[in-house]
Parts: sequence; C-alpha cells; structure tokens
Amino acid sequence: MRIITEFTDNPKQTCTLVLENQETVAFNLRFYETQLSWYFDFTYNDIISNGNKVVLGMNILRSFKHIIPFGLAFQASDGVEPFAIDDFVTNRVTVYLLNKDDVNASENNIFNV
Repeated sequence: MRIITEFTDNPKQTCTLVLENQETVAFNLRFYETQLSWYFDFTYNDIISNGNKVVLGMNILRSFKHIIPFGLAFQASDGVEPFAIDDFVTNRVTVYLLNKDDVNASENNIFNV
C-alpha cells in the first residue's frame, strides 16, 4: 500500500500511477464545485473507466478486482466523504494505491471472501 501524494487543489489533475510491476495507470481527477465532489477516470492497458465518484472505502475499485492488479483506497481523517477542493492538500483525505496483495487482504478482512 502506497500513499499517493501527487494530488493538489487544482480542479483538473492528471497523473501517472506506477504499479509495483512498473506498469502504469493514467489517472485523471476532477473537482466539480456544483456537486461538491471529486470524480476520477483511469486507463490501464485496454481498460478505461470514466466518471467514477471519489468515495471513502478500502478499495473503491473492487468491481475490477479480477481484471486489474491494483486498487484505490480513500480515507478521511473525519470520516466525511471528499467534498472540498483542498481535501488532498490539507491531508483530510488520504489516497492509497493498493497492490494485488492489499486488494486480497481487504477482501479477506472486510468481505470475508
């Protein structure tokens, strides 16, 4: 599990996440002030997922667990969903890039699968 620290308070952000196996994930993050919410898109190999809302969770990419070797976890210091443009720079919300073992551990610990 690795903390992602690249995110700022810019309402439109793009970064490349590097996985443990050195593969890359193109990641876009957007803040919509009218929704008071963050949304993201990602592209991994030929898998494209757009318009995902950022919510708190141990692996918000759980529906992809059998087709991608990573996950994403979002946690907030106060337990409140991300809603402010500065959530990542104030460290109120922390983002974690999960490897395959982390994804499996969250499945076992949370869902008992």
